[in-house]
Amino acid sequence: MDIKFPVLIEGILIKRLNRFLAEIKVHDKIALAHVPNSGRMQELLVPGARLMLAPHNKAYRKTAYDILLVDTTAGWVAIDSRLPNNILDVVLAKKKIKYFQDIVAWKREVTYKKSRFDFCLENKSGKIWVENKSVNLVIDGEARFPDAPTARGTRHIKELIELKKAGFRSVILFIVLREDAEQFTPNWQTDPEFSQALVLAQQNNVESYAFKCCVNRQGITWGQEIPILLKE
Repeated sequence: MDIKFPVLIEGILIKRLNRFLAEIKVHDKIALAHVPNSGRMQELLVPGARLMLAPHNKAYRKTAYDILLVDTTAGWVAIDSRLPNNILDVVLAKKKIKYFQDIVAWKREVTYKKSRFDFCLENKSGKIWVENKSVNLVIDGEARFPDAPTARGTRHIKELIELKKAGFRSVILFIVLREDAEQFTPNWQTDPEFSQALVLAQQNNVESYAFKCCVNRQGITWGQEIPILLKE
C-alpha cells in the first residue's frame, strides 16, 4: 500500500451545497463536510451515498470532516484531488513508474516563468516537468477527464507544449483514483478545448500516461498503466 489513510469515519451524503461544501449525516447527526474537489462528480455525490470521512479538529476550519471516499457499485472511489501529488511522491521514491526510473531528485509545486507545475523531476539529462490530473469519472470502463470544463487544465497542457519546445521533457499524468478503468480518454463532450489541447500535446511530443489505483478504506495502492485513446 502506497498511501495509508488515518482512521476514517463512515457517513452518508445528504446533499452537496456548493463546490466545496456538503451536508452529511455522521454518528446520527447532521454536519458539514469539505469536498476537496471542484469537479461536478454528479454520478458520485448523490444523496444517500455512503462516504468515508477524514475527521480533523483544526480551529480555523468551519467543517469537521473531509470527504475522502465515495462507495459505488464498482467499489470505493477517492475524490480528494490533493491525493495524486501525494501518491506520485511515494511511487517516485519506490521507482514504480518505468518512465522515471533514472530520476535522481524531484520537487513539488515548482514555478517556471509565470507557471507553476505539480512536479519538476531531474535526471542526468536535465529537468522533466510533470502535471498531474486527478480522475474519478469512469463510464463503462473508460476513465474520462475532465468532468467539468477546465480552462486551467487546458492552460497547463499548452504550457507543457511550450516547455517541450524550449527543450525540456514534459509529461502529463492522469491518475485514476479507482480501479474499474480499462482505458482513458479526454472528455470530448464536456470540454472539447481541453481534449483538443491534449491531442496537440501528443503531436508536439509531450508525453501522456494514465494509471489507475486500487482504493479501499485503508489506503491507496498504485496500479496498472491503462491505454490513452484520443478519439473524439
